Amino acid sequence: MSTPLRVSSTIPHLFAFSFCIIFAVHGYVSLEATSALDRPSSTFALGYLFLPIYAAIQLGIGYLLGFIFRFLLRRFRFDLTFSHIKQLVIAFGITIILSGFSGYSAYQQVVENVALKTPRIISNAGRFERRNSIPVGAKKVAASSILTYDANTSGITWHGAPIVADVKDNTLILKSGEKPRLSYDFSGYTYVSSINILTVQQSSQQWLALLVKLRPTSGISMLLVYDALGQLRYEELLSHCQPKQSLTLYEAAGNNLLVANSCEDPIVLKLTSNG
Repeated sequence: MSTPLRVSSTIPHLFAFSFCIIFAVHGYVSLEATSALDRPSSTFALGYLFLPIYAAIQLGIGYLLGFIFRFLLRRFRFDLTFSHIKQLVIAFGITIILSGFSGYSAYQQVVENVALKTPRIISNAGRFERRNSIPVGAKKVAASSILTYDANTSGITWHGAPIVADVKDNTLILKSGEKPRLSYDFSGYTYVSSINILTVQQSSQQWLALLVKLRPTSGISMLLVYDALGQLRYEELLSHCQPKQSLTLYEAAGNNLLVANSCEDPIVLKLTSNG
């Protein structure tokens, strides 16, 4: 026969056990799913090393909450007596159910993150025509430059003022003159690695094209096209395989063609509105 015990006497241990297992499962599933489905960073393996530490922290939090809960039970004189085995069965059952939900939640987060970084056209407000080949006879007009975070070395102007780049909390900010002109938040993807920039004379106005290479091991870049007023007209997430990325401007039949390199065929954007 199992010895009857008051619930309050075992609450801290049960809380600690459950918290440790539930959050350890969440962390482990997240690591395994990221390894299998995503392109993890170079420091990804450190997650496995820190997982035991993370579990130990959750163990401590579980004990703390357990002691608080035990205090409340005794404070309001609400205590039950169960056999030791019955308490363990209940604790194990709850832990297994919550661990299943925790693991599923971690897996879904990774799946959603991978889907977010899948190469695709995010928006095409300019309704530009997109191709995968450069027309025969197209003339190369200009090539992009690497935009640095130093106004003295960028050498790129827009509306008569030097362009200055800054990155804060994975948000790219471009300034031309006194006020910030453009900003784009990359925190949902990863951090900014390098920026290729190209000014485009479009319909007597100076537009701006950016090819932003994100974390090198992520294999993705972002193509952004802004009009003269700083309005985002086009954004596309690209896959890149080459160590260096490029952004080139061609002209064909009086149209500007913006060409960005990708893993396979080049991305060719005809900067003429279709409506």
